Amino acid sequence: MLDFLSTFSIPIPLVLPIASLLLLIAAAVVALYAWLTGRSRSGARVTWWDVAAALAFLGCAAAILGEIEHVVEHFWLNGTTTSP
Repeated sequence: MLDFLSTFSIPIPLVLPIASLLLLIAAAVVALYAWLTGRSRSGARVTWWDVAAALAFLGCAAAILGEIEHVVEHFWLNGTTTSP
């Protein structure tokens, strides 16, 4: 499993911000699907709206746990870092 993951060139500090972005995009796609098809928002079983909410929750959790300093350092090539 780790050999498969090592083939990607994503730096480790950027994994959570990228996962957050992908989860939020997936939540938007699922919510758009539920809205366009007119799915019910309530029911005894899990609905598409519940799936969209869970994906959005996980995306926000990944964004909270990820640190923005790593993203800033990666995309700004001047090498400046913030001091506490």
